[in-house]
Amino acid sequence: AFDAQEEVKHLRAEEMMTANPLTIAADVRLAEAEAYMQEKQVSALVVQDTLGSTVGVLQIYGLKHVAPSV
Repeated sequence: AFDAQEEVKHLRAEEMMTANPLTIAADVRLAEAEAYMQEKQVSALVVQDTLGSTVGVLQIYGLKHVAPSV
């Protein structure tokens, strides 16, 4: 029998990652970030500083936890 959970254990991160993730500037307001996520139908954005370096990841789940009305 095929066991999907066992198959996933052998995958590498590069096989499951998004190669070109959507990004957002660190100074963008949360309401704008949420609207952008909805428009692009994604649940997370890579957050970048003014130099284009990754400083974090913003997830829609985090937005709803902190500010349910966003």
